[in-house]
Amino acid sequence: MNEKPVKNVISLSGGKDSTAMLLMMLEKNMPVDLILFCDTGKEFPAMLRHIDKLEKYIERPIIRLKAEKEYDYYLYQHKAKSKKHSNDIDYGWPFSNGTNRWCTSRLKTDVINKYLRELNKNYTVKQYVGIAADEPKRIKNKIYPLYDFGVTEKEALRYCYEKGFDWEGLYEIFDRVSCWCCPFQSIDNLTDSIINAVGYERFCEAKM
Repeated sequence: MNEKPVKNVISLSGGKDSTAMLLMMLEKNMPVDLILFCDTGKEFPAMLRHIDKLEKYIERPIIRLKAEKEYDYYLYQHKAKSKKHSNDIDYGWPFSNGTNRWCTSRLKTDVINKYLRELNKNYTVKQYVGIAADEPKRIKNKIYPLYDFGVTEKEALRYCYEKGFDWEGLYEIFDRVSCWCCPFQSIDNLTDSIINAVGYERFCEAKM
């Protein structure tokens, strides 16, 4: 039985760690076959521009994935059986929390895993994830070049800045630049996120 060929797949969130990982891997001539970016529909506009800029810089295509249903659908329209009344239907899921991060699974993890399952039919997939050396608790069963290189989060950000990637100042405001409406941010950071993403005037209108 012939062995399946290998596909080296980069999971690119677009943040400092995955960006540094990708750039370092290319710099070290490590194998990179596919680069996947999953757009949740709630990315900072500056993040989407960063992905475009990165794609031009590396002169390689970045595959953009997206869930069939977006965040607003699950939050407001998704039908589910009521937990209080068995015959009733509830609309919309509650905000994500520490025990139920449905936004991450439905809008990102599930989408990437579905793509990789199809890829696995014909290839042996090696998935590379950007987790820094100072995040050992997040290490699981994938490949983590930054961890292997001994690169910390702070060093990854500095490396990206040196390469000309600054996310239009997002990291000067936030520690992490995931979805702008992420409920795991502090109230102050969440307010800054909304203003950054939708504009100050629209934010003020929404409060009225």
